[in-house]
Amino acid sequence: MTSDSKSVSSSASGSSNRRSATPNEPDGSIVPSSSSGDFMSFFKGILSFTGDLSALTCPSFLLNGISLLEYGAHWSDYPHVLAEITKATDPAERMKLVARWFVSTLYGSYNKRVAESNTGEKKPFNPILGEQFRASWADPEYGETTFVCEQVSHHPPVSGIYFENAKAGIYGSGHFSQKSKFKGTTMKVVQEGRVTVRMAGTDEIYCLTLPSLNICSILTGKPFLEMSDSTYIRSSKGYSAEFQWLAKSWFYGEYH
Repeated sequence: MTSDSKSVSSSASGSSNRRSATPNEPDGSIVPSSSSGDFMSFFKGILSFTGDLSALTCPSFLLNGISLLEYGAHWSDYPHVLAEITKATDPAERMKLVARWFVSTLYGSYNKRVAESNTGEKKPFNPILGEQFRASWADPEYGETTFVCEQVSHHPPVSGIYFENAKAGIYGSGHFSQKSKFKGTTMKVVQEGRVTVRMAGTDEIYCLTLPSLNICSILTGKPFLEMSDSTYIRSSKGYSAEFQWLAKSWFYGEYH
């Protein structure tokens, strides 16, 4: 992590010291053998399509059966990690804890969810305008963490989120949208928007951005996610943390 004016810790990156293990590619194909022809027709349509790929109609076997809004719950996947941010009394230490919580949300969103299902990445349902998803997590030590996500715009599609743990005194809100395009044999999803986090015991505000996503191995019917580009966390106290997510190149390197 780096700071505009204050050093927090060493640089965080997705490149060096990456795991040498093979990527989390699912064992089986998400495409039924009886639907291989439909899949190839859909794939050819992607190659010739111009514009945002989210506007395409997917075959039913490529849908995962849940709304995109439900993915937002991963912002509170580890509610105790969120609540522990407020325990730090030093601004530099709080930034480290915010970064720790941020990484935990990425793990739940883009690794754990797919790895546990072992079915590959599938497309969620597009939420309708005004649709809401609500969730809560109760913890005897840290109290209740609540979360709500709502589709606030249809064209362009934008989702708004709000989460809080009143006992810990931490609150977060934000908005995000996705734009997708086909790049080579990979679908690239650019996530736009930001999330802000506030705490009752301090006037600090933290602003976070989201990584882009590469959906790899589509042609084989075993798609999986890899993060790319960069994200940052910035504090109103002057601290900042930047993460570089270096995707595997065409000819060398490893998936992270």
